[in-house]
Amino acid sequence: MVGGRKKERSNYKPFPNAWTDSIRAKALELEIQSRVNAELQRLQSAAAKEYAELQAKISAEEEPNKHNLKNSTGNDEVSEAAIAGDRLRRLGREAVQGDIRELQTKIEKSKRVRELDENVDKAKSEVVKCFKENDRRPLDCWAQVEKFKEEVAKLEDSWIQKVVS
Repeated sequence: MVGGRKKERSNYKPFPNAWTDSIRAKALELEIQSRVNAELQRLQSAAAKEYAELQAKISAEEEPNKHNLKNSTGNDEVSEAAIAGDRLRRLGREAVQGDIRELQTKIEKSKRVRELDENVDKAKSEVVKCFKENDRRPLDCWAQVEKFKEEVAKLEDSWIQKVVS
């Protein structure tokens, strides 16, 4: 009690400058995750809206074609329309199957285990060797660990560049 009043600590929140590095990093990570989730939600809703519009457009185009097929009196018109419709369906099916094959090849390529970069493998072996030699003092291996982290970061950057481009 200070001056006859109790200090309430339940609503106490530390100021940002009193945060530790780990708290600051977690807060930043949560902020980034919330922004990414918001952007994903926005993109998903835009894609759903676009999908609904395309579906409505396709069904609107199909309705007059069905109506014309029923009202036409000549067999030639019906058969031509049916042939054209079959041709469009076949082309669409082939395009979709081509896309599926392309995606399958991309997935198969990404599943393959690739050999580690020579520098990463060397840095890894140096870290393991240091830990084995200094089993009682692992903090002596900080330089090897940092070198390994740098090599892994380079490998990640090159992979990201490869995926993005």
